[in-house]
Amino acid sequence: MRAVLLDVGGVFFVPNHQLLAPPIEAAGGSTAEAVLDRAHYAGMAAMDATGGLDWERYKAALAGAAGVPPAHIADAVEGLNGALGAANLWSRLLPGAVEGLRAIAATGVDIAIVSNSDGTVEELLATSGVCQIGDGQGVRVTAVVDSHVVGFEKPDTRIFQVALDALGVSPDRAVHVGDTAFADIDGARAAGLRPLHLDPYGDCPRPTGDHEHVRSLLEVAALLTR
Repeated sequence: MRAVLLDVGGVFFVPNHQLLAPPIEAAGGSTAEAVLDRAHYAGMAAMDATGGLDWERYKAALAGAAGVPPAHIADAVEGLNGALGAANLWSRLLPGAVEGLRAIAATGVDIAIVSNSDGTVEELLATSGVCQIGDGQGVRVTAVVDSHVVGFEKPDTRIFQVALDALGVSPDRAVHVGDTAFADIDGARAAGLRPLHLDPYGDCPRPTGDHEHVRSLLEVAALLTR
């Protein structure tokens, strides 16, 4: 492998706890950091089970994983509506994510970001000290591909091709890491890349053997050195 493509949401950032906590707490759930981080992946797995962006399923599963009693899930979902529409929603930097990215970079591969975003992901990554194109406080990457900027989003294979062209590698020499099966795994596989599903808690609803899973970016780095 010569290159690694990386998603952003669920790989580096999850929803801001300050936005999630009030409706979760009001509905009787836990607002502990580890609980809310974990709840995101439960929500993504619920969406993967539907095969698309079913945010109602995401919110309900997130609330349930955060310990909201079944009788109050609907209240939590209603309260989360405003939170999930906030401009700074994806701003909780996951513990260990930057260390994992540094470990990947240390293997010598080229790195690109491929994100379904709103035109702000390059700035978010740079200001958070995660990564940037060229020199900076984060890890150097070759490209940051934002769906809003290029005009198409995962699972459209063209967004992966933009990154591959910037890297100068063929798809069979690259892997893509993301936290959704329907967008990251299906899109990367259709584009000819090796897909790796970042699934820290084993939530993926797909049948065993459908695709490869990793639990952290450090595990990705370990795979690259084998």
